[in-house]
Amino acid sequence: MVLRDEQLLLECIAAGLPTPAIKWFKKGGDLPAQKVKLENFNKTLKIVSVSEEDAGVYVCMANNHLGSIRHSIFVQVKAAPYWLDKPTDLVLAPDENGRLVCRANGNPKPNIQWLINGQPIDSSPPNLNREVLGDTIIFRSVQMGSSAVYQCNASNQHGYLLANAFVSVLDMPPRMLGPKNQLIKVIENNRTFLDCPFFGSPLPELRWFKNGQGSGLDGGQYRVYINGTLEIKRARAEDEGTYTCVANSILGKAENQVRLEVKEPTRIVRAPEHQSAIRGSTVRFDCKVKSDPSLPVTVAWTKDDKPLNHGW
Repeated sequence: MVLRDEQLLLECIAAGLPTPAIKWFKKGGDLPAQKVKLENFNKTLKIVSVSEEDAGVYVCMANNHLGSIRHSIFVQVKAAPYWLDKPTDLVLAPDENGRLVCRANGNPKPNIQWLINGQPIDSSPPNLNREVLGDTIIFRSVQMGSSAVYQCNASNQHGYLLANAFVSVLDMPPRMLGPKNQLIKVIENNRTFLDCPFFGSPLPELRWFKNGQGSGLDGGQYRVYINGTLEIKRARAEDEGTYTCVANSILGKAENQVRLEVKEPTRIVRAPEHQSAIRGSTVRFDCKVKSDPSLPVTVAWTKDDKPLNHGW
């Protein structure tokens, strides 16, 4: 028996004359070539970090020209609990519904126990707005004053996991968390992100608008993330303008603006050309640069990848 993520070592020592050659097999499948390492003239099979799929029957066969012999080794892989779905903090408004989920795997299968403020939830006062269903707690029509810290303990004979989740019941209108009226400058054709962190309970709906007109921006070259960030996949000159993010809920609305300036990329439109010259004569190299007129440009020359000083 070996625990998940630990090292597995199997040995197969055979005697004979001539010295037998040793080969390894796994019944019902191939040896995991990416994980298996054979050492000591194939006498030792090593898997550095085992997983559940490495369980099974391993067979070593020793043979020379006089005959062969084989030996089977049954490998069980047990596992301390590990997370499949760890409970996370939850913010609910009064009369909202929600759930906490605590899913873990292991071998044997872990036992899930819920606690509230450090005490077993089974021994806490009854709450008609809360139902425990194994690895899930369901909240229905929560009320002010029912905020608490919930703990999930997943355990088996090989170990345990403990996670905290804060359930907060708040009644709060939307508000913006980031700086007001930011100016963002980007180079044309680059991917661009405009941030709009916000908060509210119940969770507000957030929409983006450009120059205060039209419907919300989403789809096409725009993508709105759950945290309020607007992605512009490839900024163009016509994307320049003022962007407004608006957070709405039944308790009100809040908004913020971001000014986007799209700059023309700096590029060399005429590069220096190769030249041949007579020793002692004058040589001229031209380097014509085009850039956004609002951006300062510095031109630097190098010779053999080393900076070239003026007056050289």
